[in-house]
Amino acid sequence: MARDVILAPEHRAHPMRFWRRYSVIPTFLFGGLAAFAGCGDDPIAPDEPTLASGSLTAVVDGEGWMAAFVAAGSSGDTIYSVVGVDSTSASIGFLIPGNVRGSYTIGTGSAAFAFYLTNAGQENWNADSSQGSGTIVVTTLTATRIAGTFTFQAVTVTQSTPTTVTVTNGVFDILF
Repeated sequence: MARDVILAPEHRAHPMRFWRRYSVIPTFLFGGLAAFAGCGDDPIAPDEPTLASGSLTAVVDGEGWMAAFVAAGSSGDTIYSVVGVDSTSASIGFLIPGNVRGSYTIGTGSAAFAFYLTNAGQENWNADSSQGSGTIVVTTLTATRIAGTFTFQAVTVTQSTPTTVTVTNGVFDILF
């Protein structure tokens, strides 16, 4: 089911500037959904990404971080995705393999996934089933809203010498 894209007022006059700058986010986010969807016997087509209203904040390696734009979506009501992009094009996002409120662990054997990207995706750190760790807690989940908290430690996948990034005190509340 496709959803309408809602642009913030400051981007309505020049929507193409927004899409050129942030086009990597839906590609990365929903590419991840497609990878998870391929894990089962039945193919699941993800919904179109939806720029939404709400907030996503965190502390990244001790520095405050706040999304200027947020997006959320689902795939067959079994995989939910959340992403936020700040004013420098850095982004934080995650996928949860479930459709219920509760705690989702990121780590060995888990289908939950989190990432931190900088420089429009040129540098990225992932926490998934093979590296990193974390927790996503969904406190509210309805047909139009997802909210909760998150924390994760992710490992770089774009540098020859692995580094980590620690994301703490993450809070999200998004209407989509």
